[in-house]
Amino acid sequence: MNYEDTDMKNKTLAAFGLASALVVSTAVTPVTALAAHTADLVRTEMTITKQNNKIATNATNIGEGKAFAQLIPDAQLRAAIYAYGFVDSDKGPLWDPQITIDADGNVTVNGPGTENPNYNGGFLWQRDEQGSGYYDLLDTSDDVNAVKDVLALIVQLPLTRQNGLGITDLTGIKNLVNLRVLDMHADQGAPHAITAIKGKAFQGMKQLAHIHLNGNGLTEIAVDAFVGDFNLADLYIENNNVTNFDALQALKPDCNVKADWDKVTGWENGINDLASKLGVPTKPIVAGNAANAIEFAQFKQELLLKQAVATQNVSQAIAAAGLIVGTGGLKDPAVVNAINALNAAKNSGQYSQVANLLAALTTAVNNYKTEVTKQANAAVNKETVKDGDGKTNVAKARTALKNALKANSANYDQLVQLTAQLNNALAKTTVNKYSVKLATTKTYHLHKYAQGQVKGQKANGATVTATVNGKQIGKTKVKNGKFKLTYKQKLKKNQKIKFSVSRADEAMVVHQTGTTTRKVVVSPKVTATQFVIKKQQVAGKVTAKKGATIKVYKGKKVIKTIKLAKNAKNQTVKFKLKQKYANNAKLKLVVKNTHENGLGTTTVKKIKVQ
Repeated sequence: MNYEDTDMKNKTLAAFGLASALVVSTAVTPVTALAAHTADLVRTEMTITKQNNKIATNATNIGEGKAFAQLIPDAQLRAAIYAYGFVDSDKGPLWDPQITIDADGNVTVNGPGTENPNYNGGFLWQRDEQGSGYYDLLDTSDDVNAVKDVLALIVQLPLTRQNGLGITDLTGIKNLVNLRVLDMHADQGAPHAITAIKGKAFQGMKQLAHIHLNGNGLTEIAVDAFVGDFNLADLYIENNNVTNFDALQALKPDCNVKADWDKVTGWENGINDLASKLGVPTKPIVAGNAANAIEFAQFKQELLLKQAVATQNVSQAIAAAGLIVGTGGLKDPAVVNAINALNAAKNSGQYSQVANLLAALTTAVNNYKTEVTKQANAAVNKETVKDGDGKTNVAKARTALKNALKANSANYDQLVQLTAQLNNALAKTTVNKYSVKLATTKTYHLHKYAQGQVKGQKANGATVTATVNGKQIGKTKVKNGKFKLTYKQKLKKNQKIKFSVSRADEAMVVHQTGTTTRKVVVSPKVTATQFVIKKQQVAGKVTAKKGATIKVYKGKKVIKTIKLAKNAKNQTVKFKLKQKYANNAKLKLVVKNTHENGLGTTTVKKIKVQ
């Protein structure tokens, strides 16, 4: 890089100055070393076979035009993911290694330990052989989130000696959020040609420990390529054409970087030249290796910051903060105060305060991000009942916010906006729960219909259904708050009938179904015996419920109707007809209980006339 190029200097600062400081932590923990050992052990559990290569060849066009291609544009990379993507065992590792950790956190692997008989790790295509259906999902699904869920299973991607696959683009690799090992040693026989690593290529890959890209013809690594919250243990980029290693400033100091030492040395000399021009002591260069590359990259970042302060370009750092938190974040009181303090130090020439003020701005920005995310998650989990059938305003707003939270790179302005939209929809949406009450206290096997009342918003027009074991036996609409539902079939003893009242959800009203269940009982028995007619008087014994009707027919004509005033059990009833009838008169008598009492009926086909 020509360090005398002012525009280039400013662009470089804007690209990775404060943005990197805000996103990347340089803390070193024993977990990093442990992750490296564990990944090496797990790597021994895989064996690449001709079957993998055959699977890769057959999967060359997997997901073309679908969600998989939207996430991973390179067809060769998609095929490789399916054929060589390794999925962890969910029943523990193959070997339980003998590991000890001393007081300083140093990890020692004492031996392979014992083999796990329940181990079920394997390649993605092998999971398909167990009935997972991953190939069909990746090949045909338009559901981006469903494809992301499958990609999240992959923990290793070994692509060193594959036949016929030539991967040229790593775009979308960040969707393999749980990947630990990305091994693409093109100089081992694989025809890959990854000429560039784009900005934030690995963002969100918190488990990523090993990146091996030797011999890929790599010429460019974006300055923010390694921005992300992960603990990279190894980065192998030897036998490439990279001459600018600024991107290494985002890595932790203990990361093992292997690069072309001659190119690294040339780049380090350029950084020392910049230091000399700024009056800063230079750093020693270790000839023959790239051991100091990360240190030099971070040294260069410090030099550029000093240069920015010296030329009163602190605004570049503030702009970088704005790129992270968005417009809303720049209005947050804590962020505003931090920016004002930084500007004040710049304007007063108190450059010694800049480092502390940048740290304060970092804290304010991180607090803003945390609070925005917290509020978004709270909204996502609030009043889920208002999602209704999934078509309400709340359901749509909740889905949009969930997708924004799942995105690899959060847009905080968008999160604030979508959170507000969801909370507004929740506030305006009401939940209406229907209740249904049947007119009868019991449901009898002779009933041909059911009547009742429905309560709730917009009850009129709501649908009432009756089902037995999930099968509909009747359906009607509510009118004036009431309904009458005719059964499509005869009822049987002990059947359980579920009565439900429902209405389709509206944009801002969730209609919750109201239900009640009845067990069918046998209608009470009705009897009529010893009926005779003397002159005009009819007499006989009856068993029936209060309100039951007794009708006398001459042919089809009803000539007398009475109602029982109380329950009768084999009790005598008497009543008079309007006239006398001859001995041969054909008179019939019918006794019938009310609907409320089960509609039990009996008939005396011919009443004896004396």
